[in-house]
Amino acid sequence: MFFGNVVVITLEHPPRNAQSLGELVELLVRRVADEVTPLAAAPPPARLVDQDRHEVHRGTLHAVAENETELWVWWQRCIGTERATFDSLLSRHREEHRRYHTTSHVAWVIRHCRTLLNDHFGDGQTVDDARPDDAVVIAAAFWHDAVYDPTSASNEHASAQLAARDLAALGWGDSSITRVAHAIEGTADHLHPADDAEAVLFDADLAILGAEPRAYGDYVDGVRYEYRHVPDDAWRTGRATVLRSFLSREHIYATPAGRLLWAARAAANLEAELAALD
Repeated sequence: MFFGNVVVITLEHPPRNAQSLGELVELLVRRVADEVTPLAAAPPPARLVDQDRHEVHRGTLHAVAENETELWVWWQRCIGTERATFDSLLSRHREEHRRYHTTSHVAWVIRHCRTLLNDHFGDGQTVDDARPDDAVVIAAAFWHDAVYDPTSASNEHASAQLAARDLAALGWGDSSITRVAHAIEGTADHLHPADDAEAVLFDADLAILGAEPRAYGDYVDGVRYEYRHVPDDAWRTGRATVLRSFLSREHIYATPAGRLLWAARAAANLEAELAALD
């Protein structure tokens, strides 16, 4: 009999002490089992598991951890130092039904906001200086998908209300809270930004449209997963309507920098997806 690298030979005529031999075999089996069985790995923390409870590779865990560390840095710079609200907000972005609208999306929107803000001011300052308007943009980015139910048509309104409640509890002034809430409401259609802060948020949120084809494909797959309750025919019809609405606009992006960075690729991606749907 073979047990790993150990061979146990059963004698044709067992000796009188067969019971002892049996005990020896059992001991060998246990020893081999102990040596070949891998050590049980500790499960990853709940906050770092895949959104759909799939197996998470170390690279994915590392990326999620980096995103959340980066978000905490920007929270302290622009929002406040209170950790409980931050953790509560991020827990929303870790909800199991999300595939694209996760903490990674929030991190990328904030990165794109920083890029656009730096370009907009162009006076030697950077967003790292945390100007007052930057805080409004970053706060709106944090909360803009805080409430995300693919079966609801009022996510932006609910997210804006949540932001207003949380920011008031953190001691923000009424004027800034109103601007944050208004910007979040505007992400329902990304049209007619009221000011530069809203224009930056809208373009940062839509930057994925101008991503390289593979990243754009991942985004489409993620959103389709989130809307998996919608039948294929209805999905194709609704998605095509959304794509055509973007392509019919004079400008997809509200800022000059957004147009320069993403407009050409966005148009190509939208056209390609529309052709595939048709």
